[in-house]
Amino acid sequence: MNTVALYIKDFQKGTIISDRLIAMDLSVEFIDKHNLFSNNYILGIVDLDDEEFGRKEFIKDLKSNVKFFIIGYMGKVIKDAHDSYKSSGCDIILSKASLLKNIDSLVTEILNQKNKT
Repeated sequence: MNTVALYIKDFQKGTIISDRLIAMDLSVEFIDKHNLFSNNYILGIVDLDDEEFGRKEFIKDLKSNVKFFIIGYMGKVIKDAHDSYKSSGCDIILSKASLLKNIDSLVTEILNQKNKT
């Protein structure tokens, strides 16, 4: 089964996102310090507003240690922050509202691209 890594500590956000992914027949795993850099996932979703996971250094470390697609989201996307997170390793950066609205089509597109390679 395809598993998505969630780098999300906020229980409410994590529950909403995981419920949507589970409805798409995906397995979900919330990441803690013990499995930060595993390649057993097809996709990683990172809460960029989180104090630990939202650090640009963490994103750089994550990208250099894993081979999966990284979606970062934040409350409000500002161009400077977007550019900085993009150069740190996020493949896509979205607002939280946009992620929740488009998660189904976004994940489907990522999976389709992954299956083509």
